[in-house]
Amino acid sequence: MRQKTVSRRHSIEILFPIILFLVFAVTSIAVILFAARSYKRQVERSDADYEIRTSLEYLMQKVHQSDTEGGVLVTTFHGHSALLLKDTESEGSYCTYIYCDGSALRELYMRSGANIGPEAGTEVLPLSSFTAEQISEHLIRLTCTDENNRTDSTLVAVRSGD
Repeated sequence: MRQKTVSRRHSIEILFPIILFLVFAVTSIAVILFAARSYKRQVERSDADYEIRTSLEYLMQKVHQSDTEGGVLVTTFHGHSALLLKDTESEGSYCTYIYCDGSALRELYMRSGANIGPEAGTEVLPLSSFTAEQISEHLIRLTCTDENNRTDSTLVAVRSGD
């Protein structure tokens, strides 16, 4: 009888660490899979927001670079909402139109008064829409919508003229 008890005890001593190891392994794998799925969602969300945030940052920097008296205007360019950035150089007057043609944010730099179509603009970033709205004399709202219909906007202060 004593040998039977010793044999059972010996089996439990072997099975317990094996079972404990298996529980630990399964739990570890579950935690790793959960963390990987969470990380993947975060990366996808970050990538999706990249285009809108980058577009808005680009637009804000362009407004600040052209922030001179009468240098930044909200207008339309061939039916597209646009920012008009004016620049006067020794050779003449130039302007930059920033607009969206439905597939991309575009920038067109040209001599003032030139008659150039919107297809001549350089593609900057992919966007489905862009609107510029004059909120007050010194405040512009810029709104961008990406290809997945996510929309974001920002306000930009035009400080020239103060």
